[in-house]
Amino acid sequence: MKKKLFVWASDISDISGEGVLCRSFLYSFKDLYKQIITIKTFENFLNLKLKNLKKTKKVFFKNSIYHKYIGPFFGVFYSWKYYLNDYKVLYVNYLPLWNFLIFLLLPPKTSLGPITGANYFGKINGLSQFIRVYIFPILFFISSIIIRLRYKKIIFSTSLLKKYFPDKKNIFFNFVLTLIKQNHYQNRRKKYDVIYYYRKHPTKNNLKLLNILQILKNKNYKICIVGDKIKNYNFIEKGYVTKQNIIKLINQSNIAIGSSENLYNLFVIEAINSGLHVIYDRKLTNYKSNLKLKQMISLNFNSKKDSIKKIENILKKKNKIKLKDFDKKFLEKLQNKFSKFLKDYLI
Repeated sequence: MKKKLFVWASDISDISGEGVLCRSFLYSFKDLYKQIITIKTFENFLNLKLKNLKKTKKVFFKNSIYHKYIGPFFGVFYSWKYYLNDYKVLYVNYLPLWNFLIFLLLPPKTSLGPITGANYFGKINGLSQFIRVYIFPILFFISSIIIRLRYKKIIFSTSLLKKYFPDKKNIFFNFVLTLIKQNHYQNRRKKYDVIYYYRKHPTKNNLKLLNILQILKNKNYKICIVGDKIKNYNFIEKGYVTKQNIIKLINQSNIAIGSSENLYNLFVIEAINSGLHVIYDRKLTNYKSNLKLKQMISLNFNSKKDSIKKIENILKKKNKIKLKDFDKKFLEKLQNKFSKFLKDYLI
């Protein structure tokens, strides 16, 4: 390895999914790369050792078009600057698979953070949905060719786009599953019946789920929402909170509801770690890994009556997840595989 490491991170906050994913990924290298590194964010440069990353109370989150779509190309510029000065380059986020220009323009031998992306399942109600249904698959394919030609090893956050890499050579899917812990903590003092992480995004297909939550609220169930604010529903809304606080809210809840496009996002991972029942849309069953968790329960969100009935049954039983229901062997095997995969990732 080179002695110096430059990391580009568009977001290193602890209140956004990209930021938390970034921190979790970088912390994976704490025992492999102990030299001082330079992390560039939109605010400034951070010089620190990876083992001290968790102590970095840097909270920066800006949800804007510039931040998401234009800013990352500044990362390409800085990556070339440090590469030419004999730094090893690690480009962490944003890395959606559709953005083939990022993969094409980065310096040679750049290592990448977890690549993200998802397929769109909803209806076409406008230009954005049209692009996601018809244009994104083309961009995914272009990126897959560039990645095969330019990068030695690749890590994906999930397995949602696995079909674009059928050979699976030197690719690690489902990085987020390595973040599952084998010790379930359960807080017996519950304040909320259901907790849901809401994002305003074309791929989320939120409307039918919000209608289900509204009916539950009308039945006097307590619904806690984190993330973006929701108009006209009057749920208990906490907004964007730090990772520590979101874990606290999850531990105060009985059921977590997962996103409609991603079976294992970071919110769901924390809910699993806290021993909650996790409800998810049945259409995501095809994206399930070999991980077996009895606390993961699929529902047909298109059937409001059936979904509400099953959620109420879970809340009434208030079943506790037992450790024996936890697939320890699968996770131990996955984590060992990931540790081996990382050993030469930065070479």
